[in-house]
Amino acid sequence: MKKQLIIFGSVFGGLFLILLFLPMAFNGKVDTIVKSEANKKLNATFNYSKLSISLLRNFPKATIELEDLSIVGAGEFAKDTLVSTKSFQVVVNLLSLFGNSGYEVSKVVLDRPVVNAIVAKDGKVNWDIMKPDSTVAKADTTPSKFHLKLKKLAIDEGRITYNDRKAGQLLTLNKFSGTLSGDMTADVTDIETQMKAEKVSFTMGNIPYLRDANIELEANLNADLKHSKYTLKKNKIKVNDLEATLDGWVAMLPKGYGMDLKLSTPSLVFKNILSLVPAIYANDFKSVQADGKVSLEGYAKGQYSDSVMPSFKVALNVVNAWFKYPNLPKSVTNINLQLIAENPGNRLDQVQLHVPKFHFEMGGNPFDLSGNFSNLLGNTAFAMKAAGRLDLGGIKDFYPLEAGTGLTGLITANLAASGTMGQVQSGQYENINANGLLQINNMNYKGKD
Repeated sequence: MKKQLIIFGSVFGGLFLILLFLPMAFNGKVDTIVKSEANKKLNATFNYSKLSISLLRNFPKATIELEDLSIVGAGEFAKDTLVSTKSFQVVVNLLSLFGNSGYEVSKVVLDRPVVNAIVAKDGKVNWDIMKPDSTVAKADTTPSKFHLKLKKLAIDEGRITYNDRKAGQLLTLNKFSGTLSGDMTADVTDIETQMKAEKVSFTMGNIPYLRDANIELEANLNADLKHSKYTLKKNKIKVNDLEATLDGWVAMLPKGYGMDLKLSTPSLVFKNILSLVPAIYANDFKSVQADGKVSLEGYAKGQYSDSVMPSFKVALNVVNAWFKYPNLPKSVTNINLQLIAENPGNRLDQVQLHVPKFHFEMGGNPFDLSGNFSNLLGNTAFAMKAAGRLDLGGIKDFYPLEAGTGLTGLITANLAASGTMGQVQSGQYENINANGLLQINNMNYKGKD
């Protein structure tokens, strides 16, 4: 028995050493393959500091790791890094490296990637880095052996930025992590995905729609990979405390995307909406008490591209809501809000935001705001009204101010203004129609800065 154990241990140890040291023999070949395939397909600068292979991490398949990988654009994007990542791991069938049927990649893992997607003002995008077929044919007529038989894609704590300078959109996601799994070799397959990100911000037309939000997504998709169409099945998206579901489909088109989506919020309460206010969500939000009637619905239908926007509408309605911090003596009451963001047509200059009513009361002092904003992605036109009283000294009774902060004063407003953002930015104030009164009495502010 002892002899058998010794033999077994020796065989096992020998296999372990083979699996540990054998990859060193493949490093040169794999390094050549990676660089050859990248240069054959990419119109960009592709680089990495080190390549290593392991047969133990995902046995019996090989794990190829590229450290400090980066892809830098060309032409007008030559100074912009499209992708960089601390570690880029690919799980591949090692035997496929020596066959003629193609290199089989089943899993991809990115560790702390940074992605900067840019749309220039002329509509050019920095991720269009694949060489045209004609260019590839002239450079090398040998067909590529790279076959993507992907089963899983994983991203750990990445940072993603989408900067559409033409449409005036900026989206940032921090600590983005997610997994996507499914049989990517089938024409039609089910894909499971889980994603989360912190401090997500989105600005469109100089209007911040989202700031420092936490987002989570769980979704099951039916993917028609042959026609690039993805139909949503069971799914959940969560923004701070606001949870919603999407029904419909998204498809990749030769230019842009097609979609037919509907937003629903099956268990919505006012505190969920309140979580979208950054100052409140960041300050002991769990202890906040809130109530009120609220509804939120929306849809998006049509095509999205550089020159076309799908028709969409998102409508929020809040009736007789209130909130209170339990350690403070007073509450903000009679909160009533109507907000509609929509694009009734399919042109970029038709995007609109309407706030017919926004009313709240603090300490018996009512305040009303309303406004209409059109052409949000261009020279935004606005018409706004504000009326009411704000007792700054009483804010400490409703909202927990930072230690060392002092605030007093009385603001009385009855204002109306209309014009365009172009007039504001160019200093053409004489062309802005404004009238009314803004009165500030005995205002004092003290902060640690």
